[in-house]
Amino acid sequence: MGRKVLERMDGTVKIIKDGHYLEYIDIRNTKPIRPKVGVKMKKFLTRITFGPAVEGGPIVMKSMDVAIKLSAYLLVRVDETESVTFSDFEFAADAG
Repeated sequence: MGRKVLERMDGTVKIIKDGHYLEYIDIRNTKPIRPKVGVKMKKFLTRITFGPAVEGGPIVMKSMDVAIKLSAYLLVRVDETESVTFSDFEFAADAG
């Protein structure tokens, strides 16, 4: 990514100190981004959350949310939001 794109991005990380793990990562744009000629991204948001799979268990990715709003060459418009949630984790024993 170019320097101009990175200057228009912002991020937040939250760490759970007493649990010793990363709770979430947020990455978003603060101003519209023009990654290529003719393309304007008005909204970019990604949030990934983490937490224990079960009480006292390993830390896993629990969810991912992505939102993008952009236009390209005045013909294509994209306004998408996707959310994925992971649950019902099961222990898989080592094969060794």
